[in-house]
Amino acid sequence: MSTRQRVGLVTLAVTVLAVAFVALRPADDDERPASAATPAPTSPTATPDTDTPTEPPTATEPAQPSAPLLTADGTPRSIEVIQGEDVRFRVRSSEGERLHVHGYDIFRELAPEKTVELSFPAELEGIFEIELERSGTLLAELEVYP
Repeated sequence: MSTRQRVGLVTLAVTVLAVAFVALRPADDDERPASAATPAPTSPTATPDTDTPTEPPTATEPAQPSAPLLTADGTPRSIEVIQGEDVRFRVRSSEGERLHVHGYDIFRELAPEKTVELSFPAELEGIFEIELERSGTLLAELEVYP
């Protein structure tokens, strides 16, 4: 093979590589078709019905589920937690009462028609009654699993 042929082959190879690079390279943002464009960062947007901008939702801590409400309606509830988690519940009584969480020996005086929220760490494993002491009404069973 002569020098002239080698130069021709090298030139041809470089040309093929250059064309392949241009054809296969990722497009710049300005050259991308609209369907392939990366969405713009979230900013105030207009609602479909109006031209008034609305603020996007902001990141916040996940909302904790509402603590269950225990009442003397005749249907005891079950509260299940893993040992070490916080036990959370609310209590409401139509009359003045005394709440007792057995095993944990937690007592709270309840005023009529007032809601009281309790929260404490589930340190003991087992099943514990939550009751209204004076009337002996079982409100719930607290089940703490290992």
